[in-house]
Amino acid sequence: MQQLGAATQQLKPERRHLVADLIAGLTFAVVNVPQSMAHALLATVNPVFGIYTLRVAVPIGAIFTSSVYMNVSTTSALSVAVGAGLADAPAGQRMEALAMLVLLVGVIQLLAGLFRLGFLVRFVSNAVMTGFLNGVAVLIILGQLGDLTGFESPFSRSVTRALDLLLRTDQVNFPTTIIGALTLGGIVLLLITPLRKFAFIIAIPVATLMLVILTLPALPTAPYFVSVQTVGEIATIPRSLPRLALPLPSLLLSMVVPAFSVAIIGLIQGAGVSQGTPNPNGKYPNVSRDFLGQGAANIATGFVGGIPAGGSISGTALLMGAGAKSRWANIFSGLFVAVVVLLLAPLEEMLPGVDGTDHAVVAIGLRGKTEIGSTFMTVLQRYTATLHAHDSKLMLVGVDLAVRNQLAKTGVLKLIGEENVFLATPQLGVALYQAAAAATAWLAQRGMNE
Repeated sequence: MQQLGAATQQLKPERRHLVADLIAGLTFAVVNVPQSMAHALLATVNPVFGIYTLRVAVPIGAIFTSSVYMNVSTTSALSVAVGAGLADAPAGQRMEALAMLVLLVGVIQLLAGLFRLGFLVRFVSNAVMTGFLNGVAVLIILGQLGDLTGFESPFSRSVTRALDLLLRTDQVNFPTTIIGALTLGGIVLLLITPLRKFAFIIAIPVATLMLVILTLPALPTAPYFVSVQTVGEIATIPRSLPRLALPLPSLLLSMVVPAFSVAIIGLIQGAGVSQGTPNPNGKYPNVSRDFLGQGAANIATGFVGGIPAGGSISGTALLMGAGAKSRWANIFSGLFVAVVVLLLAPLEEMLPGVDGTDHAVVAIGLRGKTEIGSTFMTVLQRYTATLHAHDSKLMLVGVDLAVRNQLAKTGVLKLIGEENVFLATPQLGVALYQAAAAATAWLAQRGMNE
């Protein structure tokens, strides 16, 4: 209890640090919303669960940890361990199993903090800790090569995937690589200018705007860059606060062993941050209290449907690089994540609502797209099924022949109906005119039958 009291006493914000912490928090939110979704995919769960973790774990971890700068959020190592732990969970109870797993992880870490087990870190040599941190850094780099190059390897291990990439450079998606490289280059250049604190905030929107411009149908670059995957193709971001998720007691025993594995990985990562990042006063954080802070963050996350969080080396480095001055940078991060999601979710979800409608036709223009991702295929399947339930239909307009073949191979074409897919023509507007005429005729026929 003394540790909890000491934690809350350090939450007095200083005005001189307010602007710097706000900038650092906003930077973290912009960068980590898509990254947390990717971490959730590694954990084999809904990508949105990663955002739930950022909203809750980051600020709560900041309140209770001893480390001023430690960022408690999603990490690649934790996500991989979660995916393995959920492998044997019943198909219809994965969300409940995840809630139980995260809750157990939090309890184990909280107990480790309360029993002051941080002293065990003293037996780990500096060389071992340095090697661990560098190893994590290498794994992070290798883990991002696929996303940077657009190359999808069938292998599961990061090193194997990297080697597979070197042997199959002909399968690299160069538009994706170009956008990624330009973003990285922009960040590096901005970091050596007076705008270094805003490097990430500037580089990401600029790169996003550049992609939007390059994919404009009127430009010759559109067919080339349309293959670059966007966050909106990963999942639909909900414009709401997380719902309460309750663990299923019957899954307790089956989740104990995976929870210990995940908890230990999180504690080791957190200890690495603690030992490598001194507080502003020059003293190193109390590792036991950092254990406690991670535990509190995961217990809270377990009740909102998030994935496990831990001391994030990359997240901590990002905040410090963006100019964080106090633990308020992490607290602001969680608040900004909620704001970013509430404001930008509409840019990820453009499909019209179906509830309360009947006999409607929704037309989606795909002109200029030579391929579509598997996630978007799933969205089309679900949306079409929802429309059918309301006696409505979906039409795809300006479809490239290659996309039409994709739809046929996946069975989506049969679900939508071949008569509702209108191929692109050299003349703009022809496919849209055909779709409009077909929709009008279908609606008129429905009206006559009533």
